[in-house]
Amino acid sequence: METIYASEIVGCRFCVSSEDGQKLYSAIKNAMHAERMVLVSFKNATEISSAFLDAAIGQLYNGEFSEKELKERIVLQDLSEEDLFILKRVILRSKYFCLDPQRADVAMCELLGEEND
Repeated sequence: METIYASEIVGCRFCVSSEDGQKLYSAIKNAMHAERMVLVSFKNATEISSAFLDAAIGQLYNGEFSEKELKERIVLQDLSEEDLFILKRVILRSKYFCLDPQRADVAMCELLGEEND
């Protein structure tokens, strides 16, 4: 099993930007393509944003890997209850978007009070 520490990938204890989330996503994706089990640790990460989690984890649900494969080969640890709650929302949103992107766009526009072109 390959262990990836989010704070080491980011270079600090603040895991907040989507750019840093992209770095973690790339590390996870590379391990998945090498067909390794992946343990992602958030040890020493004191701030974790939904933008970071969306880029790092949510993006994994884009269809490249099956949900079953993700569940079987990725273990996430050292997340607070609050961060787990945010992560669950990120994953739900990502799965919903992948199932029906157009419907997800319409729903998001409605939520934000914008017109969908």
